[in-house]
Parts: sequence; C-alpha cells; structure tokens
Amino acid sequence: MAPTKTSESKIVPEFLHHTCLTVDEHDIEATKDIPRLYVIATHATTKAAKEFAHHALTSMGYDKADFAVYQEQTPDAEGWTHGDGVIVYAKAPASQEFFVSIDTTLNTENLCAQEDGSMILPHGADHLQYILQTKIDYRADRAVTTQVQGAYLKRNDAIEAAKWCLLVDGPDDAEALYDQFDAREDLSVPEDWPFGEDVVVHAVAYTGENFLVSLRTPPAAYLKLSKHGREKWHSAKQKANEVSK
Repeated sequence: MAPTKTSESKIVPEFLHHTCLTVDEHDIEATKDIPRLYVIATHATTKAAKEFAHHALTSMGYDKADFAVYQEQTPDAEGWTHGDGVIVYAKAPASQEFFVSIDTTLNTENLCAQEDGSMILPHGADHLQYILQTKIDYRADRAVTTQVQGAYLKRNDAIEAAKWCLLVDGPDDAEALYDQFDAREDLSVPEDWPFGEDVVVHAVAYTGENFLVSLRTPPAAYLKLSKHGREKWHSAKQKANEVSK
C-alpha cells in the first residue's frame, strides 16, 4: 500500500523502518544485559533507512579504522554471511562484533514523514519509544533473537502496549500460554525485579522459551553503544574489576 499523502511535502507511511545496532561483546557479564539490540533511528522508506544504516556507526563516533573487519552489504556483494537484514558488519580488534540491521513495523500511530523518508515528530519530540521483544531458547544453546514490535511517541503508551505484547487474545493468555508471567505497571524498578531496568514483561512458555519485552530509546543507545559511551563503560568495568581483586 502506498503512503498517504497529507500535503506536498508530508506523507503518512504504512510502515516504519528502524535501524538497529547490536553489539556482541563475547563476554558473559556483558550478555546479562538483554536485549542487546538498540534502535538508533527510524525512517519512513526502506531507501532512507538503508542509506542511514550504511553511516550508522559513523554517527555514533566510530571510524572504519576502529575495526579489524568492516563490511557493508551492497547489491553486488557476494558471499554475504551475516543475514539478509544486516546492512553493516564490523569486528573490533578486541573481537566485539557490531551488526547494523533494519527491522520494520506498522506505523500504528500514523506518524508523518517527509517524502525523503525522514520522520516528522509532533510536539517537539526528538525520538520515539520502542518496544523490543526478545526470545531466549535455552534448548538451542541459549539462542537469542530480538525484534522491534512497535514505535510510540509517548512513553506511557509504549509501556501500556508492552504489557500486552505477549497476550494475543487477552489476560487469559498469561495462564494459558506461560508457565510464568511477570509484568510491572511502570519502569520504576522494584527491589525484587531481576529482569533488567528496561524490561516491562518477563514470561516463560510451557515449552521452555523465555521472553522479555522491554522499552528502549535512541538516546539510551547512543549513550551505551557510541564509541565514547562504550569507552566509559569499559573503563568503569575495568576499575570495578581492579577494586574487587
């Protein structure tokens, strides 16, 4: 379906295309923070999203020279082994792997965009709130997959939608589909909440899979995954390790 045109310069796209960054630290301590996928930008067209994805790491302060391996998926690229949705793959000298990918969701809030694919957010907003759903399958060697489930303008709307993300047919699904189902009303973290500060829902299916539904924003992604943000994180971790010795 073609996007709805509201004026000569504005459209309401049916779909939103989200550029995501995942960093695999290959470190047990680092992987405790699930999901590791962050949304760093949204565009109204696939073309605009792909163009941004090719420069996403640059926008976060990295240079190609920072990586031992840096590869981009292009129409003439042969032997691409990093998945259809991955646009950029990079590997740091310390073996951390960076995956820039694109995920697509419906434009449920009828957000507007320019015809070039850039978003037009109302009320002075500069970013969206994203719902991420992570599935952890311990039967498949702890296989972890994360997908974007929706993008919302208001944080409270995103939290409310996150509560229902795993309940297709209503509240009864919690008992019918899950052996354990934990949800919280907001993002204030109770002392007995062990699932992560951004996680709204945790569930365990009768088949054994674990699910986490969380909220993430681009500012958090840039703070945690940008070059200087990661440098600060690793420095703090190193100091903590030295103190504990």
